[in-house]
Amino acid sequence: MTEQFGWTDSGNVSTAFSLAREAFKGFEQLVQLNQQLIQTALADSEQAVKVALSGKTPVELWVHQANSARPAAEKMLAHSRQALEIATHTQAEFLKNLDAQFQQQQLKLRESVEGFARNAPVGSEAAVTVLKSAVSMSGVGYESIHKAAMQAVAIARGNQPVATSAA
Repeated sequence: MTEQFGWTDSGNVSTAFSLAREAFKGFEQLVQLNQQLIQTALADSEQAVKVALSGKTPVELWVHQANSARPAAEKMLAHSRQALEIATHTQAEFLKNLDAQFQQQQLKLRESVEGFARNAPVGSEAAVTVLKSAVSMSGVGYESIHKAAMQAVAIARGNQPVATSAA
């Protein structure tokens, strides 16, 4: 029994570090995305200042500003789409890792319950049935939560094109 708990703790540590690596990977991607956005914004700002200082008439300056509004909005939408993709990918990886960990733990729990059932004293059939039912219900509860989380990821990814077309 001690070996099982030791392995479980080791598995939990591995899962925790795997999740931390995945979170850091998503964070790195967001930092890179934001750096690209800042570099582009600086270049665009420099160009806008040069145009403003070029001595054009106020009407020409206004037309230039109006014409640059749409590309700026498109860049912001692209940035938002990419950030959403990074977030949904990271969430999906979290779910995949947690699902694998849960499946392993559920298998061990079922094996433990079966071992208990084989060695249970006579007359404890009702307790064994309740224990098996509890293990089964925990699996059902997890499946419901897992499906809801996967639907949330799918909805987030599905709404991405809708947001783009609405803009």
